[in-house]
Formats: sequence, structure tokens, C-alpha cells
Amino acid sequence: MDPCLIQTIAIYALPVTFAITLHEAAHGYAARLLGENTAYVLGRVSTNPMRHIDPIGTLVIPIVLYFVTSGAFIFGYAKPVPVAFGNLRNPRWGSLWVPRPVRAATSCRRSSGACSRCCSPPFMSMNRSSRAWPPPPASA
Repeated sequence: MDPCLIQTIAIYALPVTFAITLHEAAHGYAARLLGENTAYVLGRVSTNPMRHIDPIGTLVIPIVLYFVTSGAFIFGYAKPVPVAFGNLRNPRWGSLWVPRPVRAATSCRRSSGACSRCCSPPFMSMNRSSRAWPPPPASA
């Protein structure tokens, strides 16, 4: 197996798993704040990734698409958080507010990802042609 493929999987798996988990937990948390407890009762308002992973959508489809498209296109999904909009205190406005915290969670995740890319050491760079590590010796 190609070492670059293993490195790519290792670098992208953790942030993607974190993003999926944070996304789905944000939906459940917003629904709970608005009076709907279905996701909370089922244990889906959690940062535990195992509660949100769908075997087909999170594992099989991305792997198959990776090999079929030679890594050009990857798509996947997680288990959707169950929300009974009729149980919200105000179903009309609550159905508009349940998706909103996901945007805040996504913005937070993107800014933390940008910080980690800026602060990462040079050997974590995926573009090895532009950065050599260790740096070449200075010529006199």
C-alpha cells in the first residue's frame, strides 16, 4: 500500500470524524434547547463519533468512491439526528432554528482547521515538492 495514501487517510480521518460528530450533535442540541428531546433520549446529543457513524454512508460509500474515481470524488454521510418537529415548543420557528447551530459549529471547525494548518510543522505538509524536510544544507 502506498505510504502517501496511509498518510492522507491518517491526516484527514480525524478532522472529518470530528466534523461529522460536531455537525450531528449540534442539530440534536438545538432541538433539545427548543423543547424536543428525541435525540437526547436516544443518546445522539454526543461528541462520541460511534453514535453518529453509519456503516454504509460513513465507511463503505467513501471507500468505494475513492477507488472508483481514483480519489477525485469522495462523498459520505452520517446517521441523521431524529427530530420530531411537531414536538418543538413552536414548530413553525423551531424548524427554522434547528439547522442554525450547525453553521456556527462549521465555522468554528473551519477556523480551528485553518489554525492547525498554519501552525503545523513542515513535515506535515502534503506538498513535499515545495518544502523539503529536513531543509537542505546552506551552501557557502
